[in-house]
Amino acid sequence: MLLCDRYRTNTYFKVFNQIISSINSRFSGTREILKDLSLLSPERLMNMKKDKKSIPEDSFHNISNCHSLRDLVSGLETPLLLHKPDSPDDTYDTDSNDNPNTDDENNTGLANPVNPETKITINTILHVLSNYNLMSAFPNLYLAYKALGTIPATSASAERTFSKVKLIKTRLRSTIDQNRLGSLMLISCEKDIQINYNEVIDTFGLSSQVLKDALLFK
Repeated sequence: MLLCDRYRTNTYFKVFNQIISSINSRFSGTREILKDLSLLSPERLMNMKKDKKSIPEDSFHNISNCHSLRDLVSGLETPLLLHKPDSPDDTYDTDSNDNPNTDDENNTGLANPVNPETKITINTILHVLSNYNLMSAFPNLYLAYKALGTIPATSASAERTFSKVKLIKTRLRSTIDQNRLGSLMLISCEKDIQINYNEVIDTFGLSSQVLKDALLFK
């Protein structure tokens, strides 16, 4: 029993506290932005649909500070072509009986009635915006959901600690370009790939005249 208490006090609680502290420190810089992005979650959208007063007064205030207000609201200006009365899109008949593709559209994708028990996630919304080409119509909304579905850069250092990136991230890294770094990354990760060293030397030797004279046979 004493051994269990010692383990709980000296190991478990210390590790748990360190994890909490690391999470708080890593996401402290993006906490306010993530709070605004949480308003775009499907659960919050459903709650705001039922009670409009649940929307905070400072909604998206921190996101608006990331870019100029003009850039932020530019996506809200819908192109005038979408609202022209003589638009070609308005001339076609929308009757389901005259449209042969209506039955196919009703049987696929999101045209089906949404099951109340189906949980809508951020990935679902991103899937709709991408596959239905809605990025141009709602560019800022798409960027917001894309940011919400992406792991913040501040949390990547924990994964990088045990990755191949740390092994090759040395002082030499700052002196090479992205293409060469990607090649070194591939060599380090995919060690099971057979490499033709003669071809590598030939390719490397052709990169400059000095290397060509030193490495290649004349």
